[in-house]
Amino acid sequence: MTAMNVPTSYHARGALAPQCIHDLRFLYTEYLELESRHHKEVREEQRRAGIDTADVDLQIDALDAELVRRAALYLQSDELPPWPRLDDERYAQLLEDARELKAIWPLADFLTRVVGLELHGRGPGLAGDCPFHQSKSRASFKVSTEKNVWHCFGCNKGGDLFRFVGGYYDVTSFPDQVRKVEEVTATMWSRRA
Repeated sequence: MTAMNVPTSYHARGALAPQCIHDLRFLYTEYLELESRHHKEVREEQRRAGIDTADVDLQIDALDAELVRRAALYLQSDELPPWPRLDDERYAQLLEDARELKAIWPLADFLTRVVGLELHGRGPGLAGDCPFHQSKSRASFKVSTEKNVWHCFGCNKGGDLFRFVGGYYDVTSFPDQVRKVEEVTATMWSRRA
C-alpha cells in the first residue's frame, strides 16, 4: 500500500482511500486512461476557476499509478493484448460528447430536473440535502452554478457532473458515466447507431 492507502498491485486486497470513488483493479486499461484524461481536464477547469484541486489530484495520482503499474506488466509479457491507443476517433468523440453534455446540462439543472434534488438559495451558491448520506443539515451539500461543481462537506465528496453520476448511479467508468447521463436525460446523438 502507498501512503494514500491505494493498492499498488492489481491483486491487492483492501479498500481504496475514502477520497477515491473507483476500484481501479477492475477497470479496463483504456477506461483508466480516459478517466485520467477527464480528471486532468476537470483539474484545469478547477484551477482556472480558483477551486482547490486536492481531491482531483488524489484521483489523478491513483489513476496514473495504476496505469504505470499496468504498463510495467505489458512490458513483461508478450501474451497481453496491445496497449490501448486513445488517439482513436472514438475516444475523441467520447470526450467531445462529455463536453457537450456538460454544456447542455449545467449541474444545478441536472440535479433538480433529472435527479429531483431540492436545491435552495439564489445566485451562484445553492444548497440541499446530500443524496450520498443522511444529513441533519441542509447546508452540507453545495452546488456552485458559476463553477458547475458540487461538494458535500458532510461526506467530503465532490466534483463535476460525471463524478456525481458515478456516485449516484454507481457507475465506475467515465465512458459509462457519459452514457448514463445520455440515458437519464434522453440526450442522444444523431450520429450514433
